[in-house]
Amino acid sequence: MFKLSALKETENTTLYTDETRKYGKCMQTYIVIDDEQKSYYLGSREMVDKSGTSTLDTFKDISKDITDYCHENEVNCKMDMGYKLLANIRDAMSDRASTEKHLMVC
Repeated sequence: MFKLSALKETENTTLYTDETRKYGKCMQTYIVIDDEQKSYYLGSREMVDKSGTSTLDTFKDISKDITDYCHENEVNCKMDMGYKLLANIRDAMSDRASTEKHLMVC
C-alpha cells in the first residue's frame, strides 16, 4: 500500500490539473507525477466555478485533507505534509483553458 509520507520526500514533481463537467457539476482533478513517471492521484473535487482562484482554493483543501489524513493514519508523518507536497512541485501541466492559465499565476 502506498504511504503518503513517501510522497513528501519526492522532489521535482509535476502537478497535473483538469476540469470537467459531470452531471451539471464542475469537477477538478489533481494528479502529481514524479521523475520516474509514477502518478499519484491526489483527488477530485466539485468546484463553485472554473476560475483560477477556485482551482487554487480547491487544491488548498485537498492539501489540507492530505495533511490531516497523513497525520492521523501514518507513523512519522508530520503536520507539514501538504506544504511539502506543494514545495516539491517543480512544474504544472493543464489543458489550455484560460482559467487554468490563471491558476499558474496565482
